[in-house]
Amino acid sequence: MSMPSSYINYQHPHHSHSNSQTKFNHENDQERTNYIIDTFITNFGDSMRENPKGWQGGFRKIAANEFAFFRGSAALF
Repeated sequence: MSMPSSYINYQHPHHSHSNSQTKFNHENDQERTNYIIDTFITNFGDSMRENPKGWQGGFRKIAANEFAFFRGSAALF
């Protein structure tokens, strides 16, 4: 039994890699990055300047996995 050609050539809209889609994703990623950085600086800028090594360690922990990110970035939400 073979699959219909519509299944073989199907691409999920969120998984397509057209140039416009890639540009859109990149812009969203940059906006998200800027928002995260701005939020941390606004809320914790003084603390970050006073203890940069502590914050660097914290950011490494946040980057370790998704669960750590959500716990460490609770201030964003």
